[in-house]
Amino acid sequence: MIRIAGVILVLSIVFSSVVFAQELPAVKLVEAKKVEFKKVFSFAADAVAFKVVDVYARVQNKVLKKVYVDVGDRVKENQVLALLDDEYARVTYQGVLASLKQAEASLEEARVVAENAKNNYLRLKELYEKKVISKQAFDNAKAQYDQALAGLKLAQEKVRSAKASLAEAELILRYHTILSPINGVLVKKYLDEGTMVVGSTPIFRVIQDNPIKVQGVLPQEALSYVKVGNKIEVSTDVYPDKIFSGEIKIISPIIEPSTRTFSVEAWIDNPDYLLRPGMFLKAKLVTGKRIVLAIPVECVTSLSQVFVYSDGKVFERRLTLGETQDNYVEVLSGLEEGEKVVLQPTAWLKNGMRVKVVE
Repeated sequence: MIRIAGVILVLSIVFSSVVFAQELPAVKLVEAKKVEFKKVFSFAADAVAFKVVDVYARVQNKVLKKVYVDVGDRVKENQVLALLDDEYARVTYQGVLASLKQAEASLEEARVVAENAKNNYLRLKELYEKKVISKQAFDNAKAQYDQALAGLKLAQEKVRSAKASLAEAELILRYHTILSPINGVLVKKYLDEGTMVVGSTPIFRVIQDNPIKVQGVLPQEALSYVKVGNKIEVSTDVYPDKIFSGEIKIISPIIEPSTRTFSVEAWIDNPDYLLRPGMFLKAKLVTGKRIVLAIPVECVTSLSQVFVYSDGKVFERRLTLGETQDNYVEVLSGLEEGEKVVLQPTAWLKNGMRVKVVE
């Protein structure tokens, strides 16, 4: 009987130990460690077109004869966008061209006359020096040569004038063809075909959206950190899985007194035209690096507390926390490097509770 009771007691102790071991909460641990944090300023920003150009006609009071593009069309620099009625300009050009051809023909005749007069003058000069002809005959030859040279000079001047007039007529004719000033996209068409182009009314608006500008404001405390060339990352809810990178190009030289902020501008390559002018963006400006004590964000409860592991037990501890980056949170106070804390603590963990550590 005593032997049976002893066996039962031993089995009871073993069973209780097994049950106790099985009932210990299982936890995973991580160490508080030093990690590299980037100095980051987050701010709201706007996407802005790199260039905005209104396209005007360079000749006035002309009918918009033909339009080749519409809003949303991608255009290249010097691409033909539209034509103005150029009938009068073409007639003028043809008339000036004919005048030039006539002036060039007259110039050729003047060259022949001048060459003949020169040869005659030189021949009679030699005869005069030999006293074969009279001075009157020599003077007449010289006068004819001088007159031929004057005629040649006048003909040359007429050709130069005709060429200048032709260049002007050609330029005016070219002005009747409306070209895109930049690579970009057409965002506005102010006039339709058949409309008279008058005054200072633009015909189109073209914007350049690659690269694209990102503009925002930062608090004055960031001024000592921000430099031209700093890298910037932007995101938008339109493309939640994409990060767009660029760099700071312009920093405002003044602080806005009412807000104590200053503006910055970055340029970002936009080859697929995903970022559009007017978009709201979330920007991050990386200005430097620092080494901090940190733990994974999943270690921290909603009360900024963690469970610190020591000698088989966990103990609640409140922390003072700093910035969060890449799923790590900075620990300003309350924890030492190398201390172990529970990863993803559950609601049933209690202060001083024994736990079982698992990998």
